[in-house]
Amino acid sequence: MKALMLNGVRDVSLHEVTVASVGPRSVKIRVKRCGLCGTDHSKYVGSVFLPGEFPFFLGHEISGIVVEVGQEVSDISLGQLVATNPVRSCGDCYRCRRGQENYCERLIELWKTNGGFSEYVVFDRQQVFVMPEGITPDQAAFTEPVAVCIHCIDMAEIKPGMSIAIIGGGPIGLILLQLAIRAGAAFTLVSEPSPVKRELAKKLGADIVIDPTAEDLVARAFELTNNRGFDVVFEASGNTKAASHAFIISGSKSTLFYFAVFPIDFNMPLNLYSLYAKELTIKGVFLAPYSFPRAVNMLPKLELEPLISHRFPLGEAERIFTVQETGDAVKIMVECE
Repeated sequence: MKALMLNGVRDVSLHEVTVASVGPRSVKIRVKRCGLCGTDHSKYVGSVFLPGEFPFFLGHEISGIVVEVGQEVSDISLGQLVATNPVRSCGDCYRCRRGQENYCERLIELWKTNGGFSEYVVFDRQQVFVMPEGITPDQAAFTEPVAVCIHCIDMAEIKPGMSIAIIGGGPIGLILLQLAIRAGAAFTLVSEPSPVKRELAKKLGADIVIDPTAEDLVARAFELTNNRGFDVVFEASGNTKAASHAFIISGSKSTLFYFAVFPIDFNMPLNLYSLYAKELTIKGVFLAPYSFPRAVNMLPKLELEPLISHRFPLGEAERIFTVQETGDAVKIMVECE
């Protein structure tokens, strides 16, 4: 089969590879769609940890059609549209038994080399989620990012009437925006330099959109909140300059999320007096523990297909990283069928 592989830093190409065999608990899927995630780009530029060796499979926002199941799989049928969780947990280790499957002690061991920018993938039954009637392959391919955003919203504990700021109007920022509004956020701000993404944020319900290259985000944020700052702030851009702005615009007793995956060697100065004075809570977001079933339920409730700004067939998938770096791409979708 054909698969887009990362050969080294900024070096990708299509390879002819062998499809993995189907074991007793396995599900073989003919990939229909796979979205480009920011972490795929981070692997491409070499700024994050790579859980494997070159050449490395890319793509994990997958939807596809089941074409083969193992003998122990009885609840998934051929022809069903499914989405996948790229992560498999053991269920038995200390972390799994404490409700922390995203920190499973066998996470890397159980990691199988599957890439969504491929014609086929093979996953363990645990990682496969059947789509309800009416869901399209495009919607299904958003299951993984929606699941991670749901995990973040859970931790944010948004209450009706809260004010929310989102830095970064990419797919994650725009999914967080929709979920935050549904959770009760009364005032939402999105900071994003791309006019395309700002316009989309407006259409999806943002009360205020800001171009941080033309306006002073910090001054504007405090003006809009009567100098209180925001109740919850999501940093979803991965921009190192924006990292400190997210900290500054967080209000007293607020929660700040660094959602984006920053370069592994990036360190940010932190004013500990301000942290103390605000009683600020700072959190990261790692994977999507126990969130996939709810993500599947939310797919028809969210505006997801409008986030797709570019489409490429698998044969042209090498171009996706060039387009991503223009800054105006929202969600790039590879059509693998």
